Amino acid sequence: MVTAAQLAAARAGGVAGAAGRQTVRGAKRVGSGIGRFFTGVGYVFVGGGHFLRSPRLWLLVLVPVALTAVALLGLHEATAALVQVLVDWLLGFVDGWPTAIRWAIEGVVWVSATMFFHSAMTAMTVPLTMFFGAAFFPFITRSVTRQVGGTAVRPPAWHRAAAVCLRQTLIVTVVLQAGWLVIIPLLWIPGVNLAAATAVGLVFNGFLIGLLVLAVPMHHHGVRRVGDQLRFAWRHLGYTLGFGVTSLCVLIVPVLSLRLLVLLPVSPLVAAPGVALYLLTAPAVLVGAVRLFRRITDGPARLGTPSGALVTNVDYRQR
Repeated sequence: MVTAAQLAAARAGGVAGAAGRQTVRGAKRVGSGIGRFFTGVGYVFVGGGHFLRSPRLWLLVLVPVALTAVALLGLHEATAALVQVLVDWLLGFVDGWPTAIRWAIEGVVWVSATMFFHSAMTAMTVPLTMFFGAAFFPFITRSVTRQVGGTAVRPPAWHRAAAVCLRQTLIVTVVLQAGWLVIIPLLWIPGVNLAAATAVGLVFNGFLIGLLVLAVPMHHHGVRRVGDQLRFAWRHLGYTLGFGVTSLCVLIVPVLSLRLLVLLPVSPLVAAPGVALYLLTAPAVLVGAVRLFRRITDGPARLGTPSGALVTNVDYRQR
């Protein structure tokens, strides 16, 4: 007969076995999450390599740059004309004053206007390029989607895709310019130091950047509701975080280099390396997002798991 001690031992063994299985499953989940995080990190560089090897995509980036240059040149000429009108108006009040004073007033106005335009141009270079680039991002998305293959989908209308890209780029610009403000409320929490607050801010902004950029290929494949996009990004948190944090780091470098020009009395030509870097990082992030979205959805869809069901169903409805 089975004794009470044997029953207790068997019960304890069952509990220990269940706990062991839970531990193994938890370890696998952690390991899988870490692997997905670094996969997301890698796809920023995959996107950069894909962009550099695709000369057809270069034109879709150079056109917005040319439009930005024309816009900045127009703003420069308009500012110069406005300053001249302002100088003539002010000098009209001091027509009888000594020439030296009139010359000093004119010099102060021109220097002030030049510094103002310099600061405005520095702050507007990246946003203007992104503004014009939003009209070409749908073509980049379509081109990369065709190149990497996958399930054929009917892309959204260009004006809808461009509107989504414009909305996303504007939000990304705000995050890059003011995302550091997230850490300020955290510093008021007892026990949270600057390093911890910075880490939390990096993770939060990284997830937001990942969501915003991945939303472009998601919209292309029919995932167009914000709630669906958020659920997709959360379901694939490791991929989204790894890709978003890395994207944040590579995109913030040219933004910071331009911001420094507002504080330092140097020539705008110093911004050239930062702008050139931005011309690589911005399309690299977008191309990487398209490639990563394909990676996320293609594998699960082939395996028939729930992770790929969302995109599979969307493709079916669009046929």
